[in-house]
Amino acid sequence: MMETSNAQDDNPEVMPISTPTAIDIASLQATIERLCAELKQTQAELKQTRTEIDMLRNQRTQDLNQSIIETNHAQFPSLPSAAQSLPPWKDTARLNSIKQSMLEKLQQRRIQRQENAACFLQPLSENQDFEYTYIPTKARQDLGH
Repeated sequence: MMETSNAQDDNPEVMPISTPTAIDIASLQATIERLCAELKQTQAELKQTRTEIDMLRNQRTQDLNQSIIETNHAQFPSLPSAAQSLPPWKDTARLNSIKQSMLEKLQQRRIQRQENAACFLQPLSENQDFEYTYIPTKARQDLGH
């Protein structure tokens, strides 16, 4: 019988089977519990970091949208309101004001033309002995006859 036990001692591949002791089991359980606690803490930190990243992304998106809106309002006027939904050719008040301003401008141009024509047709002074008044061709205007 001794031979068999001697053969086991000489063979390094065969390891003796040892039974785990209570101390080994307790230390392994403590290590597992510590690792589980670290895992939970790391998962909580990861979750918190992800929520912070999402908040920062949302804030950045809102800031970009706000700056785009401010830029658009500064560069482009807003659309007309629903009260001004009539097309310009159907808005009688606006048409009447445009017609009135056109008539006023037309009248002002007529008066200005008359004043310009009157400058050329002033009576001759007493010290000039001219029989006729010379009107340059560029100053002549059609009287509309």
